[in-house]
Amino acid sequence: MRKIVNRKDKIIINYSQSKGGKQRSFDLVFPYINDTEIDVVLVAEQSDSGEWNPLKAITDKEETTADEEEAAKDLADLTWHIYSRKEQKKLLPSVVNLWEEGNLRIAACLSEKYGEKFFTAKQQENLEKEVLNSDRLICWWPDPVIWESAKKLKESFNSLLLMK
Repeated sequence: MRKIVNRKDKIIINYSQSKGGKQRSFDLVFPYINDTEIDVVLVAEQSDSGEWNPLKAITDKEETTADEEEAAKDLADLTWHIYSRKEQKKLLPSVVNLWEEGNLRIAACLSEKYGEKFFTAKQQENLEKEVLNSDRLICWWPDPVIWESAKKLKESFNSLLLMK
């Protein structure tokens, strides 16, 4: 898990170290469970190749309506993808939330440990439109207990199939 630093007024989740490139901050409101929100500033750095890499996420304790420590653990488990809006065919893991900032898209995605299916951002957006009354794609994030239970159930099911 990534390093989480708990300060008086904010929680910082460190994803990677700066390499001295151009940095940019994105102010995001993250819809969370039980109709709560996480107020997060995502700091990213642009590499020489032009790709954006997340450095850290900073949650404001006063602005966040979710339990800050639980939310920070869940945010630390996500992978972030920042890419041009023109990249319609970019393959992403399951998207938990998506924002547009100017000519960029920011996708908060499940880490690969939750599954190996990758779809384009456009396919996931279309899927989300098909789901009625949904603010985001239906997924079991952020509940790792459900993921572990589902994994064990799948393993048990596969074992039963092999016995036949």
